[in-house]
Amino acid sequence: MIPGGPTFTLRFQDTPEALVATVSANQPKLWALSGGLESFVDALTATGPAATGPADKFEVPLNVETGGANNVVFQWTAPAGAPAAAGYNLQIALDSAFTQIVFGDPAAPTYAQICALMAIVGPTGTYNFAFQADTTYYWRIRVSDLDGVTEAGTDLHFWSAYSTPVRSFRIGALAPLKLSSPASGAVNVPVMPTFVWTPITGATTYEIIVSDDPTFAIITFSRTSTQPVFAADEQLAYNTVYYWRVRASAPADRVTTFQTGVFTTEMRPTTTAPPITVTQPADTTYTITVPPSPEVIPAYLLWIIIGIGAILVIALIVLIVRTRRVS
Repeated sequence: MIPGGPTFTLRFQDTPEALVATVSANQPKLWALSGGLESFVDALTATGPAATGPADKFEVPLNVETGGANNVVFQWTAPAGAPAAAGYNLQIALDSAFTQIVFGDPAAPTYAQICALMAIVGPTGTYNFAFQADTTYYWRIRVSDLDGVTEAGTDLHFWSAYSTPVRSFRIGALAPLKLSSPASGAVNVPVMPTFVWTPITGATTYEIIVSDDPTFAIITFSRTSTQPVFAADEQLAYNTVYYWRVRASAPADRVTTFQTGVFTTEMRPTTTAPPITVTQPADTTYTITVPPSPEVIPAYLLWIIIGIGAILVIALIVLIVRTRRVS
């Protein structure tokens, strides 16, 4: 204590992990004596990851073939300041207060438990432990960082706040109806697909709904069918994610719950102008008949003819004159 100065309280624990657990949970500003009094703020205690999936109150369908729940994909975004390779602790409980934890680190984990739960590396994890049908679960996630702090060869542990608000999901009840085609998650599905599902004994009518909205608030089309198959009579959009659900809707004692699937339609075909084919017409042969050229009169014959003509003309004139004298 410095006379007239502030008073500092130093906290000691019997194990380094207990000290870090106490400081991380209750004291975001950490102090150190190293030639002077120094401090830094553990930014991870201020905020936790942001949970993004599954959607709150999402219903996970049971697998008709196995009788168990389909895999649950948990997604989140890392908080500011979290190391790129940070680990994460996922908690799943039967209540929103997390007093009935069924998966993940316990409420007050020991150092060994923390290290054993460092298997998740964000920002996603897929889990399918023994989920119970027709049951609601609550989940939350936090950063669990064992990065580089060592005391006597032991990695010390820091973690962030849990994601808020707490999210829940529900495991559905086993339904007799199974969607066959398009398979859930299918891609490159034609824009005029044929929907197929397993028949329900005694059902006379099925209801099928298609939407590009996962909540089905906006419906693309809704139809009924007397058979467990329906060929789309309306073209869907290209390269679009669609959700479809089917249930047996009649008679009343055969009505089932909706079963939902998702698929992505094919890309729009690339349109190209048809090739232009130029056909060269065949060469046309024209036959021209040329009349024979008249023979050319030699020059000397022409002069002879002219001379004879002149003599005849003179003779004629003489004859006329004589005839007039006689008369």
